[in-house]
Amino acid sequence: MGQGQGLNELINREAIRDLMVRYYSAVDRRNFEGVGRCFTPDAVVDFDGPIANGAGEILAYTSQIGRWPTSTHFMGNHLVELKGDRAKVETYAVATLRTVAEGREVDLVSGLRYLDEMVQTDEGWLIGRRVMVHDWRRSDPVPWA
Repeated sequence: MGQGQGLNELINREAIRDLMVRYYSAVDRRNFEGVGRCFTPDAVVDFDGPIANGAGEILAYTSQIGRWPTSTHFMGNHLVELKGDRAKVETYAVATLRTVAEGREVDLVSGLRYLDEMVQTDEGWLIGRRVMVHDWRRSDPVPWA
């Protein structure tokens, strides 16, 4: 691999990582227009059961997170397999959703994996297909609430 090719790979890997960070930030800020900019118009997402086809269905499903007052997504392990203008990406995350149950604040915490097929477009890297996997879940009462 030549020096220019290696540099291009690093640039692409960072752009893909940035896409994931922008996705998490948009979800946590309830910026659903920003969420939509992370996907190709014809993207397909398997939300660990429900399937969303296209930007409209993806946004409709994602906007359901609005029923929780706050959420925080932390990105963990991130594996990128580049093949030209396409990439297979696996990203681990821990998501915390704050809610109220039986009059008490509770944090719903999930270990997630996003299995993405991404494509490089004129707008940059975008998610074309996604499978979201819940590896584990738990509910933590907030002691000071």
